[in-house]
Amino acid sequence: MRKSILVVDDDLFIRDITSHVLGVNNDILLAHDVLNARKILQNNHVDLVLLDIELEKETSECLFDDLQQTNEIPVMIFSSNKDPMIRDNFIDLGIVDYVQKPFNMNELEVKIQDLLLQSNPRKMQKKRREFHFKNWFLNLMKFRKSA
Repeated sequence: MRKSILVVDDDLFIRDITSHVLGVNNDILLAHDVLNARKILQNNHVDLVLLDIELEKETSECLFDDLQQTNEIPVMIFSSNKDPMIRDNFIDLGIVDYVQKPFNMNELEVKIQDLLLQSNPRKMQKKRREFHFKNWFLNLMKFRKSA
């Protein structure tokens, strides 16, 4: 059964390539901004949202908040931003996956098909860096070598 995927990205190339590759097995809906995405969500059934976090007009966080409040459509984030705090923020909010741009289209397709096969995709969780056991506390930290 074909699934419906909404791709929200202000980059025309990303919208075109994801539509071309993912559209073979799925119905693809395209939006270039949050306002357009909201209209599509109001008028269509959507099984998965692929959301760029750096949109021009309104922030992707606004759309993500709307999706979390109204229904449980899984959201996969993709972004060229390498700031781990932004990634962690979206993980805390409940995304199902985070893909770093530039991405391998074949890998993205496999991840998406895997998510769509699941009846209730699991949300991402941060890797634990602190561990408590008995009376001990261990905090894992990264150390950098100085030059």
